Amino acid sequence: MSFREATTGRAAVAGRASRVAFTGAAILFCAALASAAGVIYSPGDVFAGVGGGQIKHFSPTGVLLDTLNTGCGSGDTLGMAWDQAGNLYATTSFGCSAQVYKFDSSGNLLGPFGTGYSSSVESVVIDNVGNVYVGQPDGTHAIRKYDSGGNFLTEYTPAIDARGTDFISLAADQCTMYYTSEGTKVKRFDVCTNTQLADFATGLPGPVYQFKLLPGGGLLLAATSQALELDSAGVVIGNYPGVGGESLLFALDRDPDTVTFWTAGLFTANVYRYTIATPGPPIFQFNAGLLGSEMAGLGVFGELIVGQPTPTATPIGGGPTPTPTPLLGGAPSTIPTLSTPMMALFALALLAVTILVLKRRN
Repeated sequence: MSFREATTGRAAVAGRASRVAFTGAAILFCAALASAAGVIYSPGDVFAGVGGGQIKHFSPTGVLLDTLNTGCGSGDTLGMAWDQAGNLYATTSFGCSAQVYKFDSSGNLLGPFGTGYSSSVESVVIDNVGNVYVGQPDGTHAIRKYDSGGNFLTEYTPAIDARGTDFISLAADQCTMYYTSEGTKVKRFDVCTNTQLADFATGLPGPVYQFKLLPGGGLLLAATSQALELDSAGVVIGNYPGVGGESLLFALDRDPDTVTFWTAGLFTANVYRYTIATPGPPIFQFNAGLLGSEMAGLGVFGELIVGQPTPTATPIGGGPTPTPTPLLGGAPSTIPTLSTPMMALFALALLAVTILVLKRRN
């Protein structure tokens, strides 16, 4: 073998090694940007759509555990729902393209879900067999239906009130879709027969926004300056006032403990927990910290959905649940198995190896 052949062979090997190292570093660096800290969801954890395309994951005591990023930039993060495997579906609009995004049960972004949305999407619900319904406040105002793989099935065009099919919720019969339209009504539509039904409630103080159905046929409802409980006849039987002049309670979800619920201020990002049986002021509150202009989304893992079992988180590849620990100064953080910063440092180390290999070539 000639000297030229030998050095060419070494250069080829070094070149391949450097390319492999560089590619591996690039993959890890991109994964670090796309991945959350890997905190497995636990029942009662609170998820706050704080804008900027991001969702903060808190413990029930308000400790920040993780931040999920849809990658949509300045957009609002709005409605949320979980499938039975614990995967999170979240809507984004108003600042980025209307889209539903799917995360695994540890907060890692799996990618966009579904296509063909109109100018905005706001709410998402999942039926007993895994079909996904998406409410649209603007554009066509249609409720779109997808299978569990994100394939479009059909859409419905219910009558609207002041806006569109903003927030939707499917009854235990899996046919009656309740929805609000930023007006003073809770409306209903039959998705099994494609038929408009009589309004559930009218003349409510509002506008009214997100709501959750209750087992007895009533519901809990965010209604601007207050939250309301309605009985099965659509009559207000409970009033939960905002705190300190809170001007717009917008998002709302039930807690898996069956006795409390959560709501939040759109512009303040104050998150409030109330006891259902004793209408009055909240029993607990914390501030989620805006990353955009509005906190338009709120979800609680293990949320109670009428007619459905509670979802269970099933982390990809298993592994221990990280332990939340406060930093100096009281700011919450986590100790994950392999955090985003650790992945980024690992990627930088690989890049350093690449540089050394290239220098040895020269």
